[in-house]
Amino acid sequence: PYTPVKEFSRPAAGRQTDLSDLRPPHVLLKTMEYLIGDVLDRKDFPWKIIYNFIFDRIRAIRQDMVIQRVADETAVSILEQATRFHILSHHKLAGMPIEDFDPKINGIHTTECLKRLLVLYKHVFSRNRPEFESYYLLCNLDNTNALIHGLQLPKSVRVEVNYQLSWKLALAYLHGNYVLFIRLLHRLPRLSLFAVVSYVRDMRIRALDVMNTAYSSQQCMFPIADLNTILGFEESEIKEFLAAHGLPVTS
Repeated sequence: PYTPVKEFSRPAAGRQTDLSDLRPPHVLLKTMEYLIGDVLDRKDFPWKIIYNFIFDRIRAIRQDMVIQRVADETAVSILEQATRFHILSHHKLAGMPIEDFDPKINGIHTTECLKRLLVLYKHVFSRNRPEFESYYLLCNLDNTNALIHGLQLPKSVRVEVNYQLSWKLALAYLHGNYVLFIRLLHRLPRLSLFAVVSYVRDMRIRALDVMNTAYSSQQCMFPIADLNTILGFEESEIKEFLAAHGLPVTS
Protein backbone atom coordinates (compact mmCIF):
# COMPACT_ATOMS: atom_id res chain seq x y z
CA PRO A 1 0.00 0.00 0.00
CA TYR A 2 1.05 3.55 -0.71
CA THR A 3 1.02 6.22 1.99
CA PRO A 4 0.99 9.88 0.89
CA VAL A 5 3.73 11.96 2.49
CA LYS A 6 3.86 15.75 2.40
CA GLU A 7 6.42 16.97 -0.13
CA PHE A 8 8.77 19.92 0.28
CA SER A 9 7.43 23.28 -0.82
CA ARG A 10 9.47 26.45 -0.76
CA PRO A 11 7.39 29.22 0.89
CA ALA A 12 6.48 32.12 -1.35
CA ALA A 13 8.09 35.46 -0.49
CA GLY A 14 5.97 37.53 1.88
CA ARG A 15 3.46 34.76 2.40
CA GLN A 16 2.88 33.34 5.88
CA THR A 17 2.74 29.60 6.43
CA ASP A 18 -0.73 28.17 6.93
CA LEU A 19 -0.50 26.68 10.43
CA SER A 20 -3.04 24.01 9.51
CA ASP A 21 -0.45 22.59 7.09
CA LEU A 22 2.10 22.02 9.86
CA ARG A 23 2.46 18.52 11.25
CA PRO A 24 3.01 18.32 15.03
CA PRO A 25 6.35 16.89 16.23
CA HIS A 26 5.06 13.39 17.00
CA VAL A 27 3.66 13.14 13.46
CA LEU A 28 6.98 14.33 12.00
CA LEU A 29 8.77 11.58 13.92
CA LYS A 30 6.26 8.97 12.79
CA THR A 31 6.71 10.15 9.20
CA MET A 32 10.49 9.87 9.45
CA GLU A 33 10.21 6.37 10.90
CA TYR A 34 7.92 5.39 8.01
CA LEU A 35 10.38 6.75 5.43
CA ILE A 36 13.38 4.98 6.97
CA GLY A 37 11.59 1.84 8.14
CA ASP A 38 9.34 1.17 5.14
CA VAL A 39 10.26 3.22 2.08
CA LEU A 40 14.06 2.92 2.29
CA ASP A 41 14.09 -0.87 1.90
CA ARG A 42 11.64 -1.11 -0.99
CA LYS A 43 12.85 -3.28 -3.85
CA ASP A 44 10.29 -2.25 -6.49
CA PHE A 45 12.05 1.04 -7.35
CA PRO A 46 15.67 1.92 -8.21
CA TRP A 47 17.61 3.35 -5.30
CA LYS A 48 17.95 6.74 -6.99
CA ILE A 49 14.14 7.05 -7.08
CA ILE A 50 13.85 6.07 -3.43
CA TYR A 51 16.62 8.54 -2.56
CA ASN A 52 14.94 11.46 -4.32
CA PHE A 53 11.59 10.69 -2.67
CA ILE A 54 13.01 10.40 0.86
CA PHE A 55 15.37 13.37 0.36
CA ASP A 56 12.44 15.61 -0.58
CA ARG A 57 10.22 14.41 2.28
CA ILE A 58 13.01 14.87 4.83
CA ARG A 59 13.37 18.47 3.65
CA ALA A 60 9.66 18.94 4.30
CA ILE A 61 9.98 17.39 7.77
CA ARG A 62 12.90 19.64 8.66
CA GLN A 63 11.01 22.66 7.34
CA ASP A 64 8.05 21.92 9.64
CA MET A 65 10.49 21.45 12.54
CA VAL A 66 12.14 24.82 11.95
CA ILE A 67 8.85 26.69 11.72
CA GLN A 68 7.66 25.14 15.00
CA ARG A 69 11.09 25.45 16.64
CA VAL A 70 11.12 21.80 17.63
CA ALA A 71 14.23 21.32 19.77
CA ASP A 72 13.63 18.28 21.96
CA GLU A 73 14.19 14.52 21.87
CA THR A 74 11.90 14.30 18.86
CA ALA A 75 14.09 16.68 16.88
CA VAL A 76 17.20 14.72 17.84
CA SER A 77 15.70 11.41 16.75
CA ILE A 78 14.55 12.86 13.41
CA LEU A 79 17.91 14.46 12.65
CA GLU A 80 19.86 11.35 13.64
CA GLN A 81 17.83 9.26 11.20
CA ALA A 82 18.20 11.92 8.50
CA THR A 83 21.97 12.01 8.96
CA ARG A 84 22.30 8.25 8.64
CA PHE A 85 20.20 8.38 5.47
CA HIS A 86 22.40 11.03 3.86
CA ILE A 87 25.63 9.19 4.76
CA LEU A 88 24.28 5.89 3.42
CA SER A 89 23.09 7.59 0.24
CA HIS A 90 26.53 9.07 -0.39
CA HIS A 91 27.86 5.51 -0.49
CA LYS A 92 25.08 3.80 -2.43
CA LEU A 93 24.82 6.47 -5.14
CA ALA A 94 28.52 7.28 -5.51
CA GLY A 95 29.49 7.64 -9.16
CA MET A 96 25.93 8.22 -10.38
CA PRO A 97 25.35 10.92 -13.03
CA ILE A 98 24.96 14.37 -11.48
CA GLU A 99 21.35 14.59 -12.66
CA ASP A 100 20.54 11.49 -10.57
CA PHE A 101 22.60 12.29 -7.49
CA ASP A 102 24.49 15.42 -6.49
CA PRO A 103 27.01 14.49 -3.76
CA LYS A 104 27.68 18.15 -3.00
CA ILE A 105 24.03 18.89 -2.21
CA ASN A 106 23.72 15.67 -0.23
CA GLY A 107 26.85 16.67 1.69
CA ILE A 108 25.39 20.08 2.49
CA HIS A 109 22.29 18.46 3.98
CA THR A 110 24.45 16.00 5.94
CA THR A 111 26.39 18.91 7.42
CA GLU A 112 23.22 20.87 8.23
CA CYS A 113 21.75 17.91 10.12
CA LEU A 114 24.99 17.27 12.00
CA LYS A 115 25.49 20.90 13.01
CA ARG A 116 21.93 21.13 14.28
CA LEU A 117 22.46 17.94 16.28
CA LEU A 118 25.61 19.36 17.88
CA VAL A 119 23.56 22.32 19.10
CA LEU A 120 20.73 20.13 20.41
CA TYR A 121 23.10 17.76 22.21
CA LYS A 122 24.08 20.61 24.52
CA HIS A 123 20.70 20.39 26.26
CA VAL A 124 19.10 17.15 25.02
CA PHE A 125 20.52 13.78 26.06
CA SER A 126 20.99 11.10 23.42
CA ARG A 127 22.82 7.82 23.89
CA ASN A 128 23.72 8.08 20.19
CA ARG A 129 25.75 11.26 20.65
CA PRO A 130 29.19 9.60 20.32
CA GLU A 131 28.11 8.07 17.00
CA PHE A 132 27.11 11.43 15.51
CA GLU A 133 30.01 13.33 17.01
CA SER A 134 32.15 10.76 15.19
CA TYR A 135 30.35 11.44 11.91
CA TYR A 136 30.92 15.16 12.33
CA LEU A 137 34.63 14.58 12.87
CA LEU A 138 34.95 12.14 9.97
CA CYS A 139 33.07 14.42 7.57
CA ASN A 140 35.44 17.28 8.44
CA LEU A 141 38.93 15.79 8.48
CA ASP A 142 40.30 18.82 6.66
CA ASN A 143 38.80 21.24 9.18
CA THR A 144 40.79 21.78 12.38
CA ASN A 145 37.69 23.32 13.99
CA ALA A 146 36.24 19.81 14.14
CA LEU A 147 39.24 18.71 16.21
CA ILE A 148 38.92 21.75 18.47
CA HIS A 149 35.23 20.90 18.93
CA GLY A 150 36.23 17.34 19.84
CA LEU A 151 38.56 18.56 22.59
CA GLN A 152 35.63 20.37 24.20
CA LEU A 153 33.28 17.37 24.30
CA PRO A 154 32.23 15.74 27.57
CA LYS A 155 34.53 12.94 28.68
CA SER A 156 31.68 10.43 28.34
CA VAL A 157 31.71 11.08 24.58
CA ARG A 158 35.48 11.30 24.14
CA VAL A 159 36.17 7.94 25.78
CA GLU A 160 33.58 6.02 23.77
CA VAL A 161 35.33 3.32 21.71
CA ASN A 162 34.22 4.35 18.22
CA TYR A 163 34.73 8.04 18.90
CA GLN A 164 38.26 7.24 20.08
CA LEU A 165 38.83 5.37 16.83
CA SER A 166 37.55 8.31 14.77
CA TRP A 167 39.71 10.71 16.77
CA LYS A 168 42.87 8.67 16.14
CA LEU A 169 42.03 8.49 12.45
CA ALA A 170 41.52 12.27 12.30
CA LEU A 171 44.92 12.82 13.89
CA ALA A 172 46.52 10.37 11.46
CA TYR A 173 45.00 12.35 8.58
CA LEU A 174 46.20 15.64 10.06
CA HIS A 175 49.77 14.35 10.38
CA GLY A 176 49.78 12.53 7.04
CA ASN A 177 50.34 9.16 8.71
CA TYR A 178 48.92 7.10 5.87
CA VAL A 179 49.93 3.72 7.32
CA LEU A 180 48.01 4.31 10.55
CA PHE A 181 45.14 5.97 8.66
CA ILE A 182 44.56 2.90 6.46
CA ARG A 183 44.88 0.50 9.40
CA LEU A 184 42.28 2.43 11.40
CA LEU A 185 40.05 2.74 8.36
CA HIS A 186 39.40 -1.00 8.31
CA ARG A 187 38.27 -0.92 11.95
CA LEU A 188 35.56 1.70 11.45
CA PRO A 189 31.88 0.80 11.69
CA ARG A 190 30.09 0.65 8.34
CA LEU A 191 28.49 4.12 8.32
CA SER A 192 31.62 5.72 9.73
CA LEU A 193 33.56 4.28 6.80
CA PHE A 194 31.00 5.75 4.40
CA ALA A 195 31.33 9.13 6.15
CA VAL A 196 35.11 9.29 5.71
CA VAL A 197 35.42 7.73 2.26
CA SER A 198 35.77 11.06 0.44
CA TYR A 199 39.09 11.60 2.26
CA VAL A 200 40.55 8.17 1.51
CA ARG A 201 41.59 9.00 -2.06
CA ASP A 202 43.32 12.16 -0.87
CA MET A 203 45.29 10.23 1.73
CA ARG A 204 46.29 7.58 -0.82
CA ILE A 205 47.56 10.30 -3.17
CA ARG A 206 49.56 11.84 -0.33
CA ALA A 207 51.01 8.42 0.47
CA LEU A 208 51.92 7.85 -3.17
CA ASP A 209 53.70 11.20 -3.33
CA VAL A 210 55.76 10.34 -0.24
CA MET A 211 56.73 6.90 -1.52
CA ASN A 212 57.39 8.16 -5.04
CA THR A 213 59.92 10.59 -3.58
CA ALA A 214 61.46 8.00 -1.26
CA TYR A 215 61.82 5.39 -4.02
CA SER A 216 62.51 7.75 -6.92
CA SER A 217 65.40 5.76 -8.40
CA GLN A 218 64.48 4.28 -11.78
CA GLN A 219 66.19 1.07 -10.69
CA CYS A 220 63.92 0.77 -7.66
CA MET A 221 60.93 -1.58 -7.80
CA PHE A 222 58.23 -1.60 -5.12
CA PRO A 223 56.16 -4.80 -4.74
CA ILE A 224 52.53 -4.16 -5.63
CA ALA A 225 51.40 -6.61 -2.93
CA ASP A 226 53.10 -4.46 -0.30
CA LEU A 227 51.52 -1.35 -1.76
CA ASN A 228 48.12 -3.06 -1.59
CA THR A 229 48.67 -3.69 2.10
CA ILE A 230 49.79 -0.13 2.82
CA LEU A 231 47.04 1.61 0.85
CA GLY A 232 44.23 -0.88 1.46
CA PHE A 233 43.44 -1.57 -2.20
CA GLU A 234 42.24 -4.60 -4.10
CA GLU A 235 44.77 -5.56 -6.81
CA SER A 236 42.52 -4.49 -9.70
CA GLU A 237 41.85 -1.13 -8.03
CA ILE A 238 45.47 -0.30 -7.35
CA LYS A 239 46.54 -0.90 -10.94
CA GLU A 240 43.95 1.61 -12.13
CA PHE A 241 45.00 4.05 -9.41
CA LEU A 242 48.69 3.82 -10.33
CA ALA A 243 47.97 4.13 -14.04
CA ALA A 244 45.91 7.26 -13.39
CA HIS A 245 48.96 8.78 -11.69
CA GLY A 246 51.40 7.81 -14.41
CA LEU A 247 53.15 5.01 -12.53
CA PRO A 248 53.86 1.84 -14.53
CA VAL A 249 53.08 -1.64 -13.22
CA THR A 250 55.26 -4.51 -14.42
CA SER A 251 54.82 -8.25 -14.05
